[in-house]
Amino acid sequence: MLDTLASLKYIDTSKIAQKPQIEWRRELLLTDLLARFKVTDGEKFLFYKNWLDLEQSKQFQVEKSSVEILKALRNSKINCNISFEQLQDIIRFVTSIDLETANNILLSSTSCYLDLKQNWVETLLLERLKPEVSKHYLKNLASSICNKFSTIVVDRLLNSILIINNQREF
Repeated sequence: MLDTLASLKYIDTSKIAQKPQIEWRRELLLTDLLARFKVTDGEKFLFYKNWLDLEQSKQFQVEKSSVEILKALRNSKINCNISFEQLQDIIRFVTSIDLETANNILLSSTSCYLDLKQNWVETLLLERLKPEVSKHYLKNLASSICNKFSTIVVDRLLNSILIINNQREF
């Protein structure tokens, strides 16, 4: 706990007053991360909701996985200077990709947003296309898609492919 407190730029102890002690580190890290962006209360609420959805979908252990990813996100804000919109996208990416891979990219990449988006698209393409597709082709296709389309468009496009594949199975 002390290492977390020492690493924070913005400390708001009122956020932890009503929380169980096991959630204090997460709450402090979330508060510190959000304080680094100029966002409205509505945007903070949406981020917090998306974060809790991510924790639930990945079945995070609050004291371990959640804290690790939040620390990595804070570092990526500092090192990669990600925008709040990119942060929201990253939360979307992390729901679909391997947690360890996401953490490694956030901690070591100088272009963490683009690298996570690339990995996210590759993961979704692999899920939606036949497994016989070559890895080289998959990487090139994912790169092309990432460069041409926003996250929302990519999500809709790949969900359309999923719907088409599901209808074929009938």
